Amino acid sequence: MQYIKWIFALCATLPSIVSGAPFDLTKATSGYLYFNLAGADMARHDGELKNCISHWASGIRPEPAPYTAGIVGIIVIDSMNAHWEGARKDINIEHCMVAKGWQLVRLPDEEGERLAKLPRNELVQALSPYVSAEQPKGEIVRTWKNETIYQSTLIGKSPEPAKRTLLSALAISADNPEIPGITSIHEVTRKEAHEARKRQHIFGIKTNKLVEATALQPGQVRLIYSVRSSKKKRQILTFIERSDPSDPMGSNFFGVFGERDALPLPDGTFLSHRSVLVPAGLWFVQGPLVNLDNCLGAPSFEAKDGTTAYLGTFDTTTDKIGVSMDMTMINEALSQSGIGATPVQWQNGFTYPCRQTLMYALEFEGFPFLENYKWGSQGRKSR
Repeated sequence: MQYIKWIFALCATLPSIVSGAPFDLTKATSGYLYFNLAGADMARHDGELKNCISHWASGIRPEPAPYTAGIVGIIVIDSMNAHWEGARKDINIEHCMVAKGWQLVRLPDEEGERLAKLPRNELVQALSPYVSAEQPKGEIVRTWKNETIYQSTLIGKSPEPAKRTLLSALAISADNPEIPGITSIHEVTRKEAHEARKRQHIFGIKTNKLVEATALQPGQVRLIYSVRSSKKKRQILTFIERSDPSDPMGSNFFGVFGERDALPLPDGTFLSHRSVLVPAGLWFVQGPLVNLDNCLGAPSFEAKDGTTAYLGTFDTTTDKIGVSMDMTMINEALSQSGIGATPVQWQNGFTYPCRQTLMYALEFEGFPFLENYKWGSQGRKSR
């Protein structure tokens, strides 16, 4: 699954990598930093930071490809991997805390350097009022902004390290474990990865008129979606995956594509429709690239056996992707096929074990949340 996603997704992300982006989720923030949440004490700070460290450390990853470059190559690759994992750790702990509702704050270098030299007990005492302040001291450099809803957000690069000192990590209480090293990450075994890759992947059946309706087999669902774009182009927007605890590598998935043969609309935009036959079950938006998981919160829906369901129109005519459940155009497209579709019930806030390079949360705006979800936009509301 991973290799197939990489091939498609790399092509889809090259334009945004070249053109630049307002958000870069592959690079940790530089400077002397701490996390702030108004009214939070150090016990909450330590507990939630520990939880984010655990999310990173327990992530599932595919096993790296076997070395083929000889002993020199092994040394170089091992060095690169250690460098890469350090950057990945920094970025993901940052992503996780921000997605929980915390703000990342940068202190002036002079003060940050002074605090970093303090013994831990003195640092905790000095940092405590900063952590809980309504108006934190320093510059607020990050809050959660649903960044992955924007097409221009950079997610396809390798994690990039930054010159930084996370004061929050230095102050973590002694009764919490130290930040784990990269060796604590669970590695999926070669056998598990091989078995996952052997499973059947799901690919959509492209059609603009949707008139060639394939009969549904027991346990199947027909999913239909539309993509509205400003140009005729082949574009991967995201991957949608079936939730299955017995399949940690996520082998049942399909891509949401824009199409080169999209139909012109009167307003100068273009519209394409696509259908795919999938197993019934719970499906969620895994992410726009294999490099990123929406494991801290993803839009999801239930696909019921024997039904034809509409995922909506994914509007890519602006940088910010929108999802509309208006059925007017899809009903017109389906009118000659004898197929009737019902809209899926999207819900934000589905969580699952993190396993990719970057972990984050995505929300489709205007849709409800699963009960008890406390990440993303709900992070600060739940405090």
